[in-house]
Amino acid sequence: MDRSRLLRFALRGLLPALSLLAACAPGPGAGDLSGWNVLLITIDTLRADRLGFAGWDGADTPTLDGLAESGVVFEDAVASAPVTLPSHATILTGLYPPRHGALDNGIYALPEGVPTMATILAGAGYETAAVLGAFVLHRQYGLGAGFDHYDDRFRLQRTEDLEHTERRAERVTALAIDWLERRSREAPFFLWVHYYDPHAPYRPPPPYLQRFAVRPYDGEIAYTDRAVGELLTALRTGGELERTLVVLIADHGEGLGDGGESTHGLLLRGSTLNIPFLLSAPGKLPAGRRVRGPASGADVLPTVLDLLGVTAPDRLAGWSLRAAVDNGRIEDRMVYSETRLTLDQFGWSLLAGVRDERWAFVRAPRPELYDLQSDPRETSNLAGDHPERVAELDARVAGILSDASESSARSLGDEEVEALRSLGYVLSKERPEATGADPKDMIGIWRRITDLKGSLHRGEHREVVEETEEILALDPGNLETLLLRGQALIALGRHDEGVEALTTAYQGTGDPGRHGTILARGLADAGRSEEAERLLRAFAVQEPTHPDHPYNLGLLLDTVGRPEEARVALETAYRLNPRAVHIVATLADCLSRVGEGREDAERAVALSERAVELGDDDDRTRLVRIEVLRNLGRNTEAWREVRALQARGILRGITTADLREVLETLPPE
Repeated sequence: MDRSRLLRFALRGLLPALSLLAACAPGPGAGDLSGWNVLLITIDTLRADRLGFAGWDGADTPTLDGLAESGVVFEDAVASAPVTLPSHATILTGLYPPRHGALDNGIYALPEGVPTMATILAGAGYETAAVLGAFVLHRQYGLGAGFDHYDDRFRLQRTEDLEHTERRAERVTALAIDWLERRSREAPFFLWVHYYDPHAPYRPPPPYLQRFAVRPYDGEIAYTDRAVGELLTALRTGGELERTLVVLIADHGEGLGDGGESTHGLLLRGSTLNIPFLLSAPGKLPAGRRVRGPASGADVLPTVLDLLGVTAPDRLAGWSLRAAVDNGRIEDRMVYSETRLTLDQFGWSLLAGVRDERWAFVRAPRPELYDLQSDPRETSNLAGDHPERVAELDARVAGILSDASESSARSLGDEEVEALRSLGYVLSKERPEATGADPKDMIGIWRRITDLKGSLHRGEHREVVEETEEILALDPGNLETLLLRGQALIALGRHDEGVEALTTAYQGTGDPGRHGTILARGLADAGRSEEAERLLRAFAVQEPTHPDHPYNLGLLLDTVGRPEEARVALETAYRLNPRAVHIVATLADCLSRVGEGREDAERAVALSERAVELGDDDDRTRLVRIEVLRNLGRNTEAWREVRALQARGILRGITTADLREVLETLPPE
């Protein structure tokens, strides 16, 4: 019997016992869970209909099915956005995206001072911690406020891939359990655990890779379910589960081809908006209760605070669902969703909409209206048949959009504008003109862009240039296409054209993180290192607390033969984030080459050890440690590290060619 099957039986032995406790419990009152722990589990990209308790025959989800048996399921829950950051910001704040301001991945951050579950519960005496599965929720995007511990350490990764930088579910669980074992236990805890695995690309680890070879998305879900089960088992073993409110919710779903959308973020359809939402509290919440009617991710915060007896902030978009648990219904409710990815990345129209039990409406250049009772898959647009209903629902959307707060969008600062003007391309802070196209009319172009990202990664630069030229002729304001085109042109030696495309793409977002860094690297690859340096220094002025700006500057300076100056920049990055594995590893390498005296040498070795500890699932850190020891002339120790790496047999994050290249630089044993 394999491990997942054993775990399934173990959980089924545990969860019915919890169900018996809950079955005889009355409905919860306000504050009935006062002093209880809170475990918030968010699972990225998890469709509501791909779970066993939702009736999916291909599911292997005993943990989530057990939670559904022992607790409450909100059957009609809806995400506020089919995008990770804005949806999680809604879950933590109880606000819809226009109010909380974290509108899209990468470009925005939650503004300082917005109350969150962490800040509120920390103020109520809770120990608070978060363990994140993906870089898209890194603390630089504003969700870290109020957390005593915010574990957002990730493997070394190329900057343009950071939105897909992730940690496997079993690693996330291990880190969460480690925090639970180390915490003081003098106060209740609030622990947020985020799993990213069901996100594309779908690559479940063995044995799920083999078992779900033709359904890898289901394999990722099954694997994540096992990891969640191990976390709950650890809580039970530690005697904590019986006083822990477990909240499990997805940030959004996945298209899987519905409406022509394979992933998410492009459309507002049930496939990407309908999400699982479960509550479990042994002895306090009724077992097996199914609640009908629209719920929202915005309801998590007010519901948790109501159950705990903690005062909620004013003017929340979300509702406490405590009363709905009693009667099994959420009455007279419409919930809101939006996606700005369409505008920010492609220059197409913003989509915003509302849903109730009957109607799903989307404000778009061509409005959409679906009758969910007769057309649950949303295939027949009835907007033209019901103009009065469209006008009514559009007014509701307009009211929510008009109540927007000032978003924390990154924008071009004066220093950046001057740096860009020095390149000869930027004359103002205005973004390139967007087409405002209806995203549902652009699905074909979106698919082409998705394919082009793979082509660029494979080095098919001529094909990328030709294809992007065709796309830009159809959609000239498409920023993502400009970004791909610029990188391919520079790789082909067409440096001026490539830099111009990257500059235009960057100007359109004002994002120093991904777009700005790619522009700076493009300038360096084009032999224009002085301009790249000037731009990176401008980023550091605009965002002085962002560690990757001095880090990228340090990489550039080291590459152009200025290692002493590189060390200064890397030391700045290290002061800003001493737990970032890529910063620690790069500083260790630089220090081993330019440091002076025994103290610097010992510090370089210590930093290399720390890098291995921080990136213990990535052998690139071990290669850095070998190089540090070689640079310091400690070859015996370097060979000892090599032998230990070879003895393991399985390399993580590196290839045998990478290891061979390092070996060629080592003196013989």
